[in-house]
This record gives sequence, structure tokens and C-alpha cells, in this order.
Amino acid sequence: NDMKIQRVGALPSLIASLVHLTGDESLVTGDIKPVYDFFGDGQGGLTPEQIERTKARALDALKAYRDRGSKLPPQPSLDTVHKMMNFVAGVEIPAHYVPFLEEELALEGSDLKAVHSLEALPPSRKKDFHVLVIGAGMSGLLVSIRLKQAGISFTVVDKNSDVGGTWMVNGYPGCRVDNPNHLYSYSFEPNHDWPYHFSTQPLLWKYFQGVADKYNLRPNIRFQTEVIDSAYDESRAMWTTRVRTKDGKEEKIVSNAVITAVGQLSRPRLPDIKGVETFKGKWFHSAEWDHSVDLKGKRVASIGT
Repeated sequence: NDMKIQRVGALPSLIASLVHLTGDESLVTGDIKPVYDFFGDGQGGLTPEQIERTKARALDALKAYRDRGSKLPPQPSLDTVHKMMNFVAGVEIPAHYVPFLEEELALEGSDLKAVHSLEALPPSRKKDFHVLVIGAGMSGLLVSIRLKQAGISFTVVDKNSDVGGTWMVNGYPGCRVDNPNHLYSYSFEPNHDWPYHFSTQPLLWKYFQGVADKYNLRPNIRFQTEVIDSAYDESRAMWTTRVRTKDGKEEKIVSNAVITAVGQLSRPRLPDIKGVETFKGKWFHSAEWDHSVDLKGKRVASIGT
């Protein structure tokens, strides 16, 4: 069947991808030189002729890729990756950013930040060492994955009933991520099925739930468990953390280390408004949206931007 490319979003990124697909470095060192515009259309200032030439080249490359059984050429070298970065950005990128992009691209499909340094430690050194992680959001889940890779025992506590942190708690209408999805996900767990460039809250929450399930983190997480305080005992080099469970009971968790991953958008701050207790309408914080309230036909006051 005839293949057609009707619409291409970011032409510079497409050209850089073609280097990976074809192995032809000249694509980013030739006459096409994008100009970066922060609020631009993503075309990099390419001329209509350059855009059409790029589309045609992409179509030929995709056909060739299909015809050779979806086999890729050797991975581009780090020097080539640096040239691709310069091309897409439209400026010279400092060389120390190359390892960062190598990690984000994950061209080899591997996790470059996986924990390996503690493998040499004998199990006896690690068996009595325990870490308490506060929070099961984006950061807490990542910490848990790394601790598990390192073979260190850990417990996660979260005041919520599920993983996801801010992406579980904030469910107000229109809530969505303010970063492009491909930048707002773990480099070792890319998701190529985001339906939007800036996806909505339910999709972000589903992503983090999937990560927790894939890495089997839930057995280490105590949900609906809120931290009251945590104190360090210098003489024992141990932490004692008081928590409150769902039923209101207090418990103590003793650990060698405490990692706080509480985030910043899950604890609502309500304004101190005189007379609010006599207000007869419904009122709530956006981070604790009351979905039972029908706003149709209502006058709504929004406090804060």
C-alpha cells in the first residue's frame, strides 16, 4: 500500500530520528539548520522546500526500514548524538549534557542509572539495614525501585489509599501535566502511547500505578499511613518514626535511614477567610475536589490562580 505522511509535528526531531533510522549523520550536518523558537510551531524555521524534502526522506527511510525487516543500523556514537542535540536545539549544547541525553534516549533499551555499585557488598552487610520511604508518588516509587535493585530492605508509607502522589490526589476538572509526557516519565520506563502531548491526570495516575505493579512495589507500601514525626537517635544511629494508621492507631517504625518523598502539591492550604464557617454553599480546595457537587447553573468563586 502507498504510505503517506500527512502531518509532521517537529521537523528537527524527525530529522534527528532519521539519523538513528538510517545511520546517515549528514542529515544533521548539511544545509538544513533549524532555528529554535520557544513558542514556535516546532518546525525550526525550515522552508517549505526543506519540509517537503524531509517528509520525502522520512517516507523513503520508513519504507527501507520496513523492507529490511525492521532492522536498525548500529547505534549512533555519542559524538553523533551530540551533533543531533545541537541540530534540534539550534545552538551548541555543552558536551556535559551528552550523558544526560544518552540516559533519556535509552537507545540500547537499558537503564543507565540501575543500581550496581552495591552488588559487591555481602548479604550480611545489608540484611539488617532498613530504609523508610515517606511517600509513594513519582519520587517515592523511583527510590523504591532503586532500593530493590540494590537489595536493601525498605518500607514505604503513604497517607493516601494508592500510589501516584499528586496524580492520585489532584483530580480537579482539566488537571493535566505541564511538561511534555515523554519528559515526564522514567527514562527506563518510556511510554510511547501517550494520547496527548500534555496528558490528563487519570492517564498520569495510570502510568504510575503500572510502574508500581510492574516492579511489584505494593507489598512494600503501607497505604493510609500518615507520618506524625521522625526522630534520630545519635547513640544508636537509628530513626524512630511515629505513624498513624487508618484506624487512628499510632505505631513506631525503626529504620537506619529515612528518605522523604512527600512532594509539595498534596497538602492543601486553605485561606483564612473570616466568616467562611457560616457560608451556606459548598466549598473545597482544588486538591480535594468534591466531585459530588454539580456546578451546572451555579455561581462559582475561585480563590487563587
